[in-house]
Amino acid sequence: MIDPRRMERKRPHALARHLEGWQAGALAVGIAALAALLAVPRPVAPDGPPLPLPDRPALARLSARERARAEGARAAPLPFEVRAAGEALRRLGAGAARDGVDPIDVRDLRRAVEGARAAHGDAPLLALRALQTELFLAALTRYEEQGVSEPDLDELGGDLLPMARASGWVRPDRRLRLDPTERAVLFRIRWAELAGVRGDPAFAPTVDEWRVHYSVLLRYPERGAALEARDRAALRLRYVTALASRDPDYPVLLARGALLLELGRPAAAADALRTFLAEHDSGPWRLHAANHLAYAVQRLPPEEL
Repeated sequence: MIDPRRMERKRPHALARHLEGWQAGALAVGIAALAALLAVPRPVAPDGPPLPLPDRPALARLSARERARAEGARAAPLPFEVRAAGEALRRLGAGAARDGVDPIDVRDLRRAVEGARAAHGDAPLLALRALQTELFLAALTRYEEQGVSEPDLDELGGDLLPMARASGWVRPDRRLRLDPTERAVLFRIRWAELAGVRGDPAFAPTVDEWRVHYSVLLRYPERGAALEARDRAALRLRYVTALASRDPDYPVLLARGALLLELGRPAAAADALRTFLAEHDSGPWRLHAANHLAYAVQRLPPEEL
């Protein structure tokens, strides 16, 4: 015979299993409901444009290549014409740190770079740029730690540090808000621009370098610390247009929509966001665009709905 007392002892265990199953089911339903809720667009004001996403492993490989070039420049003397180009950059930088960039110094630098390329090709100049990048970054670090401006900082950086202050890149403790990769990329792009070779394939920034460059500018617009909010938004609008011409993966219509909202132009923002959603039926930015579109529509006058 079955002992009723044994059955009574088993019932709580069965009930517990039943409750555990009910709790697990309720949790699954709750998660599904939350996911559905999160997928429903709701009016959300943009918090600035989306930042470009560089390929970090690719940047790490690029940094390793630049270090190797700098080591090569230290290991063996660079040709005279290349060293002359380096001295021309230093003269330009020293003058720029005092009085701003002088077009005559720029012309002299570009003439020296042309002569060095004609005599020795691109490799020694790339090594020079890599070495000067490291020297500038080391001088910048010493400035942050000690507050002392030294020749390498002024001669290689020129007006870069004053521009950084005007752009909000510098904290009250003198330290830049930029990480080492951002600092190096900005210096290399500036070097190539001053030397007149930024458009040359050997010196042109990679897509990931452009992403780093514009990520900095979108966070801290150049000389934007003293600008009004609308002027900063207008400047960022130009940046996203320039970035889109170099990075086909950047969500430029989403960025335009966000910045047009900052500029108080909800109708134009809604058009940009609708176009983005029509072109992207999935992807990581779709819900952001839908949320911003709902926010833009709320701000349209009745006749434009």
